[in-house]
Amino acid sequence: MAVVKKTREASAKAAGRVEGQARVKAVLSGDTVVVFGNRTSPSELPQELTISLLGLEAPRLSGKRADEPFAFQSREFLRKLVIGKLVTFQVVTAVEQRSFGSILLEGEDVAPLLVKSGWVKVKPPKSGPVPP
Repeated sequence: MAVVKKTREASAKAAGRVEGQARVKAVLSGDTVVVFGNRTSPSELPQELTISLLGLEAPRLSGKRADEPFAFQSREFLRKLVIGKLVTFQVVTAVEQRSFGSILLEGEDVAPLLVKSGWVKVKPPKSGPVPP
């Protein structure tokens, strides 16, 4: 298992971007995963990072209310694709303690595959500045 490697180039650091490789620990929804790295010492817990795919919107699983239609199927599609696999990630922005970015599996961005499969949709752009 690979340790979550945080490499920051000058421009990425200025923009607050974080990049690295990690294994997918969990899939929370059709557009959100939890990645983790190994411990660097026996007394240390593995690092975890929750990443929502930037610009995508999946049906929501709901704990107390009814799930949105196809929420389970959307999550399962992504889970079968990435769970336990080594991925490359890039966090582009964080809003209210949520990290947004991209995930590459074997060098291929998973976002277009999810959109093409029909389990997620592209979020309409909000008014205001567009992130780089």
